[in-house]
Amino acid sequence: MIELQVKDLLGASKILQEISNKSFKSCVSYLLSRIKREIAREAELFNQARKDLIIKYADKENGEIKIDGYGNANIQKEYREIFNREIDDLLNTRISLNVSPISLSDIENESFTIEQMDLLNLFIEE
Repeated sequence: MIELQVKDLLGASKILQEISNKSFKSCVSYLLSRIKREIAREAELFNQARKDLIIKYADKENGEIKIDGYGNANIQKEYREIFNREIDDLLNTRISLNVSPISLSDIENESFTIEQMDLLNLFIEE
């Protein structure tokens, strides 16, 4: 069981995608695959909760959410602070992933960037 915050989970998803074409020992590939699936499932739950907040607080015109020039939903001015607080609370939520950690010795001969290692560290036991 691994515990982490939702915001870490979202960054880890990107890193796991980056390294998904690397070759690892079978046991490491298996663990990374399980971690990746669990993260995808949790990210989907986060995205649904985020969409629900957008629907709740967004500016609407004729029942449709107003979108700015960058493709983002416009949040009603009077609710922006509440919206931002709720998003921060969501991102800071601690969750548990039902996966086993990866042993550091199993990946000690692999090369990773500092950014990749920072996020992979969440899933490594020494």
